[in-house]
Amino acid sequence: MKAFRQRALELTKKIPKGKITTYKQLALALGRPRAFRAVGNALHANPDLIKVSCYRIVKENGFIGGYKRGMRKKKALLESEGIKFNNLKITNFNEVIINWRDLMSGATALAVKTKIRNKGFLRQKIFPGTPKPRVIKVFSRLKKG
Repeated sequence: MKAFRQRALELTKKIPKGKITTYKQLALALGRPRAFRAVGNALHANPDLIKVSCYRIVKENGFIGGYKRGMRKKKALLESEGIKFNNLKITNFNEVIINWRDLMSGATALAVKTKIRNKGFLRQKIFPGTPKPRVIKVFSRLKKG
């Protein structure tokens, strides 16, 4: 099993009953903020749906997202844990969501935050004064000093 997939499944095990997190929050906890689709693929390859409760991972917008056994089963499992729905959208989303820092110990969360910050992200820069603002992608890094 690949290291990323294994780490994603290990973090998913830490989500307590009655709580959820998002694919994006899990990607942040893994130190790869843009890898939320890879998190979904790792959870789809989950070999043990009983030990690793991957149904507790939902979309950032509050919708439940996919599940190996189907969306109805995922909704039923979440409802059995006290998650409330309006169709397929979670209504008590802010009450049951777990932040990525809460999934990790303090020292590990700080190390991941530092890694994310030092890695740099693609940012958009708008140049004013042009007839149509030009948007380019700029790779920004923190200066080591």
